[in-house]
Amino acid sequence: MTSNPKHRKKVKHYNIPRDAHFLTFSCYRRYQLLSKDRSRLWFIDALKKARTKHGSHLWAWVIMPEHIHLLIWTPDGLGGTGRKE
Repeated sequence: MTSNPKHRKKVKHYNIPRDAHFLTFSCYRRYQLLSKDRSRLWFIDALKKARTKHGSHLWAWVIMPEHIHLLIWTPDGLGGTGRKE
């Protein structure tokens, strides 16, 4: 799959405290870096550590070979990890 690195989606981002956040992100150049159990387990372990550190609650998730979707809630918002536009 070819992509235009200069093309970026322009989406408004909101970080409202006490609201759930839908996060989605893809692997570098949409390579299927999450197609093996070892890679997925590494991500799940990193996500568990981040949830513990930041006190967040994971409500739903989907891990696909080249991208991830998360529905996450934190008591105080994303705490500086969200983009501001």
